[in-house]
Amino acid sequence: MKTRTPEERAALLIKAKILDENGNYHKDFFRPETVEKSKARKANALELTLKEAGKELPTNSPFGENDFDFKKRELDCAVIRYAIEMAADEGIHFDSVRAAFWEGEELYPNAGFKTHNHIQLCIINPDCIKGIFLPRKKTD
Repeated sequence: MKTRTPEERAALLIKAKILDENGNYHKDFFRPETVEKSKARKANALELTLKEAGKELPTNSPFGENDFDFKKRELDCAVIRYAIEMAADEGIHFDSVRAAFWEGEELYPNAGFKTHNHIQLCIINPDCIKGIFLPRKKTD
């Protein structure tokens, strides 16, 4: 697995138009209007790509009647896979992706912690997997 230097990481962020040539965030990058335009453009591109392939845009849906957070995240998975493909087309390759999810009820008023907070890892490059294990069965 290749470790990128700070200069290589900065070059990727400049190419993605997140940083300017001086290494500063573009002033409009985090504005709500910019974020919404970017989301809409990427979602439309994914939807058009799927339509051309004769497929429908997946949806996030609940696993069951008690799932109020739509934990069956097929749309989210498709968006991540599409973003990885777009990056690969630009010569940017990832071995893994991670994201934090804040789900569930607040643990206390105004909490940042919720009952189902978690981090998910997606290993893209199977060469990064050094081994697997099977969970043991519960014994008394």
